Amino acid sequence: FCLAVNQKHQDSPFFTSPKLSKSCPVDASSGFIVRHFAADVLYRAGAFLESNSDSLQSTHWLADASTVAVVRHLCSAPELSSSSSTKRNGASFGSVGQRFSADLAELIQTLSAGETHFIRCMKPNLQQAPALFHADYVRSRLRAAGSLTALR
Repeated sequence: FCLAVNQKHQDSPFFTSPKLSKSCPVDASSGFIVRHFAADVLYRAGAFLESNSDSLQSTHWLADASTVAVVRHLCSAPELSSSSSTKRNGASFGSVGQRFSADLAELIQTLSAGETHFIRCMKPNLQQAPALFHADYVRSRLRAAGSLTALR
């Protein structure tokens, strides 16, 4: 994955490939660097699927027990069923890595269908609490990041 990312974006001014050294423990096969306005940020992705092979087999009970609609939806997703899971020692097996790969492929397909140019993530409140949106705080963060000026 990282080699493909590094190759695809090698000519971008906002991207660079890491070079293995004493100060950088990652090379182009296991990471990439995005040049943000504040600093370069190293992203590591080596062995992602191997390190996220935890089983999702027992999540079906969450769908039945949860009162949160999102949890019910996620835990009853078709890709978590035994028919779409791979076999491991004769039993069905669905992993976090497999779920991530499927969700990422779906996201890329959705984004490719539109004309998405920019995504900006903002914390909706200082408390980092769920379901709590402070418009004045978000507006001040958008202003500080220059996003409001860019939209004008």
